[in-house]
Amino acid sequence: METNAKSEYKNTIVWLAEADDAVDDLIREIVRSEKVVGEIPDERQVDRDVAQFLRAERRLAERNRELVAKALERAMLDGTLIFRGKPTPA
Repeated sequence: METNAKSEYKNTIVWLAEADDAVDDLIREIVRSEKVVGEIPDERQVDRDVAQFLRAERRLAERNRELVAKALERAMLDGTLIFRGKPTPA
């Protein structure tokens, strides 16, 4: 309703979406995985078990990125656009 009273919001569109706590957890896991992978610059110079662990961390980070993207897309699709203080279907 605040957008009706302020002229600077006259032509502003706001997209309200509900945040998902699981997304924050996934992002933390992505950062952790990338930090682990980033500490070993050359995977070829470590033993087989460490190399396998690094590949698993890379796959986990990629899978978590996909889950975050899907969750954010779902939140945006379920969200509401507000234009001039009124919910607007899109």
